[in-house]
Amino acid sequence: MGISDNISKWITLGIIGLVVGFGLACSGGGGGGGNGGGEGGGNGDDGSTTYYIKGYVRTSDGTGISGATVSFSGGYGSVTTDDSGYYHKSGLSSGTYTITPSKSDYTFSPSSRSLSAPPSHNNVDFTAEDVFVSDGIMTGIFEYGVDDIDAKIDAEPNEGPGGSKCTVTITFSEGGDLVQDIESYQCVEAGTFHATPDVDPEKESPSVWKTSGILTGVAGVVRYYALAADGSPIALGEIELNGGADVPHYDYDGVYDYDDVWLFSETTDWGEPPIDWQDDSSVVTSPDSDYRVTIYDEKGCLQIKTKGGTWDRVRVRTNSYDYEAGRYQWRVYVPPINENFASSAIGAFLYSLQSSGDNNTREIAFQIGYGTAAERSTYGIENGKLMCYMTVQRDDSSETDLSTDAIPLDPGSWYTLKIVLTPNDEDKYVVSWGLKKEGKSEFWEAPDDYTCGYGPSDTSFHIECSVENFENWWIGDNQPEQDKEAYFDYVFFTSQ
Repeated sequence: MGISDNISKWITLGIIGLVVGFGLACSGGGGGGGNGGGEGGGNGDDGSTTYYIKGYVRTSDGTGISGATVSFSGGYGSVTTDDSGYYHKSGLSSGTYTITPSKSDYTFSPSSRSLSAPPSHNNVDFTAEDVFVSDGIMTGIFEYGVDDIDAKIDAEPNEGPGGSKCTVTITFSEGGDLVQDIESYQCVEAGTFHATPDVDPEKESPSVWKTSGILTGVAGVVRYYALAADGSPIALGEIELNGGADVPHYDYDGVYDYDDVWLFSETTDWGEPPIDWQDDSSVVTSPDSDYRVTIYDEKGCLQIKTKGGTWDRVRVRTNSYDYEAGRYQWRVYVPPINENFASSAIGAFLYSLQSSGDNNTREIAFQIGYGTAAERSTYGIENGKLMCYMTVQRDDSSETDLSTDAIPLDPGSWYTLKIVLTPNDEDKYVVSWGLKKEGKSEFWEAPDDYTCGYGPSDTSFHIECSVENFENWWIGDNQPEQDKEAYFDYVFFTSQ
């Protein structure tokens, strides 16, 4: 029942698709070498000294780009690179020059160089990167209302130096009249999509939407969602930029349609919950409020922290309290272990506070922590592993906690956690759990479902994320001495 593989370690989130190299920029005097070497300045028609600038335009692996135009400011025109990517401009007078390479469907690094003459310059090189733009097509049936929606997405590089942007056209063969708006989300770093409203497509006709200005100079994916009249999103498809297939596609493990999703891309101050969420911290004793919750911009994640030497329980939950049957999913980073037997847990859970007080709280949860010595022995958890419990707590207005068998998790790894609530014929929730380590293609599914004593007719939930230091609980033996934290990349819910 355990997850014993250890094939994936956490990849620090950042720009992983940036494949544009940076050329070397070296200058030499009139008699210096490089690019054929040995050439000095010449003389102009009036006997004055003239100078040259030369170099290569190549890809990051050293392949020469032929036919690239290298332009020079000051009225000195341009030259064209040969088959090896080499260019040479002579006859330059004393002065300062801006050198700019260009070729359709390429971007360049640096985009231009500014140099002064004298002296002449060798090795004024530029690195070219092919702008790869693919058409995104997602045809098929999207059930909405009484009609179907079919869409085709075409992306073409814009004309102009470097082809650094592209125009996207979305054409509906069916159902275009249902679409009220189209939103775009761009991913240029692993697992993080950000809304790009400045380049959302605009309606040209009931069947054609178009936008210009999508930047193509970095690797990534742009995904498009149509918004129907009631605001529900309908996945249309995506385009890839510069080999963007290497960037993880944000399809929520095969689920495109969703009711609510939080990407945690909107910045908040320390201690402030993200938009549409509220503070639900039950115990916070830290003298410094920095040990709370924020959006961690460098990772594009919701970061929750507790302070060592406290029993802090830091939680955030959705403002909405009306979540019922459906699929709930969290993507969470489980940090490395920084102390053994610490009584601290990462929580991803559904929480319902009924009218009669704490004894009637209902909770369906993942809890991830080190565990007590006794629990680790009971479940045979190896050294270096964490424990993950899947629990239903206080079922049917009782204090009884139920836990499945604990399973081991690898610290320092990303996991996707899911809870599925399905009503049965008696209107009771049937709960199933699953989880997947980053790099795995399939979810591990808990072998046993659990049938609750309540259902949609009497219980709805908040969605919650937490890091909590528990006093006198089964998640660990000792009060944590070190700070604890977790990162939540996204949370989503679909009723489908």
